[in-house]
Amino acid sequence: MGKVITRIKATNWLDSEMQALGARKEAPRTVEAEALVDTGAVKFYLKRSLIQQLGLHPIAEIKTRTMSDRSEPRTVFSPVALE
Repeated sequence: MGKVITRIKATNWLDSEMQALGARKEAPRTVEAEALVDTGAVKFYLKRSLIQQLGLHPIAEIKTRTMSDRSEPRTVFSPVALE
């Protein structure tokens, strides 16, 4: 099975909404990065450094299960627009 890497652009969704409402004058925080694509994944994960650059906030805690059947706690952050 091959590895698929692509370029993504993630934008802080709340920044975009605030700008659209006129409550934010600055452009929404955006990052571009290379990403590993897992076609079987149901979750989207960002590196901590990208989360910080986007200014995302934790909104929930969930447990995820890995392919090796390990359960791991994960933090869910505020939404992004993904291209």
